[in-house]
Amino acid sequence: MYREVTGKCILNDFDLATLMDPGTEVPDRKGYERTGTRPFMAMDLLNEEGVMGLVYRRYRHDLESFFWVLVWVGACVQGGQEELSGRYEKMVVGTHDDVYKEKTALLRNLASYTTTEDYAFLKSVIKECAFWWSDFANSQDKAQSRGKLFKEESNAYFINSLVVVIEETSPPVPIEINWLLVEVPGLLWKQYQERHALRSDSQ
Repeated sequence: MYREVTGKCILNDFDLATLMDPGTEVPDRKGYERTGTRPFMAMDLLNEEGVMGLVYRRYRHDLESFFWVLVWVGACVQGGQEELSGRYEKMVVGTHDDVYKEKTALLRNLASYTTTEDYAFLKSVIKECAFWWSDFANSQDKAQSRGKLFKEESNAYFINSLVVVIEETSPPVPIEINWLLVEVPGLLWKQYQERHALRSDSQ
């Protein structure tokens, strides 16, 4: 969901929401629920502990889910139609473990990732995000295999890290505009400024 007024987005799951009074806690919701569409779920929630409901849900899981949606759309959507093959077909019909293995295989061999023609312009962004998630998953696995407690970073850390990755690799806007040659009628410019909160009361 996107709010034009604030320019902020929120990822939500209203179909799983529970109505409650402000300040109350819902006793049957502890943050360990495993919900989602397997091809888009965070890897922590697909492994054995996640499937058993032993992994605490974190905001980074939603962020990772968004990344997997981007991977999917980039690889499977052409001309507005979904075309499934290979690992993506397996993810649709496979178990949690099958999907986990396919995602792990992709992160270990990012050279194998391809996009459709429609999303070729996003390939570098998707791959760089994939490198980032792969590094994160490797650090997590390394700590766990050594019996060390994995330090959970703040939500801001994950968001800011991925924003930096995207900013550093994002392709240029495909349309070149010479602003000096474009005349915008005063009324339209005023509406644009108001819509995007660019006007102050003194203007």
